[in-house]
Amino acid sequence: MTFFFAENGFMRPGIDVPRLATARKAASAVADMHSERWYEVAYEAYCAVSDSSSAATISADSDTEGTDEMPKKGARLPWRLTFQYATQERASSNAYSAQSEAERQADEMVRTAARNESSVSITISNRDSGESYSYPRTEGVPDMPAKKTAATKPEEIDVDGLTSQVHELADRIKTEKNPAELESLAASAESIIRRLPTAKRTALRKAVKDAKAAAAKSEPKPEPEPAEPSTEIVKNTDDPMTWDNVPQLIEAAAAQMREGSAAGRQLQSAGERVANILLTIRQNMIDPETGLPDLVWRMKATRNAAGKVYADALKGVSEDEVELREAHAALQIATRNKASDVLVAWLRGYDRDDEKSVSMLAEIFPGAVELLEADPELSAEGAIRQLYAAKSVELPIRGRTEAMRITRRMETIEKTTKQIEAHQDAGNAAKVEELQAKISDLKADLPPDALAKLGETAAEKSDAERTKETISKARKLFETAGKRQAKLTAAQKRKTKAELYTLIREMVDTFGLDYSALAPAEETEAENG
Repeated sequence: MTFFFAENGFMRPGIDVPRLATARKAASAVADMHSERWYEVAYEAYCAVSDSSSAATISADSDTEGTDEMPKKGARLPWRLTFQYATQERASSNAYSAQSEAERQADEMVRTAARNESSVSITISNRDSGESYSYPRTEGVPDMPAKKTAATKPEEIDVDGLTSQVHELADRIKTEKNPAELESLAASAESIIRRLPTAKRTALRKAVKDAKAAAAKSEPKPEPEPAEPSTEIVKNTDDPMTWDNVPQLIEAAAAQMREGSAAGRQLQSAGERVANILLTIRQNMIDPETGLPDLVWRMKATRNAAGKVYADALKGVSEDEVELREAHAALQIATRNKASDVLVAWLRGYDRDDEKSVSMLAEIFPGAVELLEADPELSAEGAIRQLYAAKSVELPIRGRTEAMRITRRMETIEKTTKQIEAHQDAGNAAKVEELQAKISDLKADLPPDALAKLGETAAEKSDAERTKETISKARKLFETAGKRQAKLTAAQKRKTKAELYTLIREMVDTFGLDYSALAPAEETEAENG
């Protein structure tokens, strides 16, 4: 008996097994190793019988057996089913003896893609008649040969961007001390990995696994428990549920997460709502070292509060509810991405000229009002930042969304600057003027600090610098040409020398060179002597 397994309908050779029961165990083992989410992996064990064309079929997750007729030896297979899931890098093709068999398999692929919130492009064709059509057919179109059409291009995946997100999560896992938060980060990484092509997943999973191992090694040994403190101090421990107002806020944030996860849509909006509640939690948790709200997650208790929100949102969700868990992981990432956005927006929302705003400022940030009174030019946001800076705590200047927008503009400016240099070399004045106007528009939306940084990295070169750089490039080109010239025939060398003499004359005219300067110093001295 030979055991095979099929991946996306494409049969791959397997291993020989002695009997059907062993094939079932092998199928189950392979299923454990290939538990991918984004496209179905089916495992089948085929029983090779010398006088029969039938085969026993076993599901990787079922003990039931059945029979399925296989094509007999020599049977013609004119029908082709060409398919490509969104996660596949290239299309695959299967052969069938009948059109109904191809369409039945196509229906199953469409259902699989729908279950996985993915997509699949399918084309069914007949080698003999030349008939070809995309599947499913459009309702109302008669069943007749159609022109060959290209399959719908599958959804593009930002592989580099998703890979960067996984590595970013792996870096955070290495330093995470809270077990619940660590597992939550790992789950988020896994949900992203499953969206990537199969070839990319193994290395990324290993990176996450190594990060978890590094986090386990760095876990400090528990210190001896100190003597029991007074009841006044016990209240503010690492357990966020012991802090005033925090338990109710945790439940509110968890409820928002449950709502966003169940909907599976509008993650950014739901993530922003959760991030705002997490910000309110941090406003209620005062860092004893600074006397100010722990806005940047310095305390373990603050981090534990966020971890409890994520954990509570998963209460009652079984391990089998994969889609809901993945939606939860995606919402968790959306929440983290919005955290700095809502913090910076909240800080900028304070107005020193608004009485209610100043009252809230005095309540939440002791000492901020005094700073405003001492400096009429200081903004409310500036006063808050000064308070934290005095305690060696740096608050983010911009949210993640704003920072990414500025970064993209700076990258565009740098790219356009290089294009300008190329067009200047080509003498294309009109294009240079157009690109310079584009840079001016981009710079108009950049803050002063970004412009200063841009000036350091993308300063426009002077004519002297550009001339020197061009001559240096020309010298390297001549060196390369000289090495190649050694391999030429005598006739080819004579032709090359003639072209070089012409070029030298043009250089003399262009740069106003003096022929006498080409003579060696000894000859010049002899002539003058």
